[in-house]
Amino acid sequence: MNNLDNKRIGIFLAVAFGWAWAASGLVYALGGLSNPYFTLITAVLIMPAPAIAHIVTRLLTGEGRQGLWLQPYLRRGWSFWVLAWLGTAVLLVVGSALFFLLRPELFDPNLTQFSLLLEQTAAQAGSP
Repeated sequence: MNNLDNKRIGIFLAVAFGWAWAASGLVYALGGLSNPYFTLITAVLIMPAPAIAHIVTRLLTGEGRQGLWLQPYLRRGWSFWVLAWLGTAVLLVVGSALFFLLRPELFDPNLTQFSLLLEQTAAQAGSP
């Protein structure tokens, strides 16, 4: 590994983990995940950390935008994109069906546990 590779890896790791840990620290300082909105905020802030680190690394090492691979190249390999999008949905449905075929006692079409959880949450929150 040459010096530029070491620099790239160091910058990427510093930015990716720094961004994610800073976002996590902010949520922790504000009371943690007890507030349901903080869960969403945490996901929105932490998930793009690797992509941001990639862009920052390329800018700081002078590599520019060439070969960045942030846009899909649909002319070649479009069938793989279709397979990835539709295949994921098909696998989700097949996996769910297989799960409930193997464990039918866990299937609850009335969502009773979810309804109970909503009632408990509403009771804790109080009326507006």
